[in-house]
Amino acid sequence: MNGLRAINLLSLLGLFSPSAVAQLRVDRIFSDHMVMPADAPMPVWGRGVPGIEVTVGFGGHVARADTGPDSSWRVMLPTMPANGLPSTMKISMGSDSIVLRDVLVGDVWLCIGQSNMEWPTRSEMHWEEEKRTADQPQIRFMNPSPAGRNVYGTPYGDSLLNRLTTDRFYAWEGWRRCDSASVASMSAVAYH
Repeated sequence: MNGLRAINLLSLLGLFSPSAVAQLRVDRIFSDHMVMPADAPMPVWGRGVPGIEVTVGFGGHVARADTGPDSSWRVMLPTMPANGLPSTMKISMGSDSIVLRDVLVGDVWLCIGQSNMEWPTRSEMHWEEEKRTADQPQIRFMNPSPAGRNVYGTPYGDSLLNRLTTDRFYAWEGWRRCDSASVASMSAVAYH
């Protein structure tokens, strides 16, 4: 039986050789529709194969870094002015690449607080008026939901308990463009 398991394991390893599995990753904060900060150096980071160079191209600039022994990489793009024209960011390592589309350079606001900051736009008193003018593609937001949001007076189930880690506490769903559907769950305070 052990010999059979070893043969099956070797067969699987052959199917998933390093060249067959993409190993380049970018941190989950980077996604399509994101906003990179204007007038400040722009760090971009992720994971890759140790010792392999990673190249990041964006806004006519290219930055390179070797992936470290711990599989992490980080590049620094130069300061860029605000620009409302959507651009593409290409991240590559060997034959692997990640393309992020519809990226803007502009003001980035971190809005954080308690229930007053979480109050969704759809619950505010002027929502019916506001949703008619909410199609504003230059506004982007990321609203990662923390584990346990709106869970009161009941024990956490296994799926929620599994999210109580540094890496999984927030449900990262990427950046979104502002429109009447997406802004409904956005913080009303942050939106206004």
